[in-house]
Amino acid sequence: MTIIRENERIDDLQINGLKLIQNADLYCFTSDAVLLANSVSVGPKTRALDIGTGSGIIAVLLAGKKNAGSVTAVEIQPDMADIAERNVKMNNLDDKVTVVCDSLQHFARVITPESFDVIVSNPPYKKPDAGEMDKNGSRAICKYELKLTLQELVENAARLLKFGGRFYMVHRADRLAECVYELKKNRLEPKTLTLVYPKADKSPDTVIFDCVKGGASGVKIKSLTVFDQNNEYTAQAKKLYSKE
Repeated sequence: MTIIRENERIDDLQINGLKLIQNADLYCFTSDAVLLANSVSVGPKTRALDIGTGSGIIAVLLAGKKNAGSVTAVEIQPDMADIAERNVKMNNLDDKVTVVCDSLQHFARVITPESFDVIVSNPPYKKPDAGEMDKNGSRAICKYELKLTLQELVENAARLLKFGGRFYMVHRADRLAECVYELKKNRLEPKTLTLVYPKADKSPDTVIFDCVKGGASGVKIKSLTVFDQNNEYTAQAKKLYSKE
């Protein structure tokens, strides 16, 4: 029986019967996480790592929809890790997903280097001085680089990813240059950059990075428009959401 606590709800992910507990007082996943998860290529033998899993949305989709062999989901906040753990159990994914409540910095020190085939992260987008911070401490950690900077994320992901493995990340478009610099510095070569436009007449607000550790230089640029003028998903977005 699924245990639902105060201010929690269950959202239907509308694929393979998957559902997700979310807490309105904590950080709730956005379409960025879903778009990222649906951009990842995994298989039944893939060892995947989800950095900053939050409520576990990416880990659940990788294991329950895309059939990853195993997913380790790291989350620094105990309250979020608890929700992720319950989401794994609710979706009967205990045999595939392991939730670890730890900082990435410590986790990367105790785990054997190059342990993962694929690493995925929807990290905090903002620096601490980027505007007024969310007064909710838990949400602030998810949104701002209070516990994990972009540099720390990329350095530790590179350490844990096997040579030839893939690193996927979604980040703010206005930090694109900084992201590419950190990735290339750590030999995570960007192979595909998907510019995500909220609408066709808007500027891209996020970028999905698909990188290969030790890959040759050369990048493809793609675009994804999420909503049409009627605020409905475009055919392109629907195809990605439903992609197996």
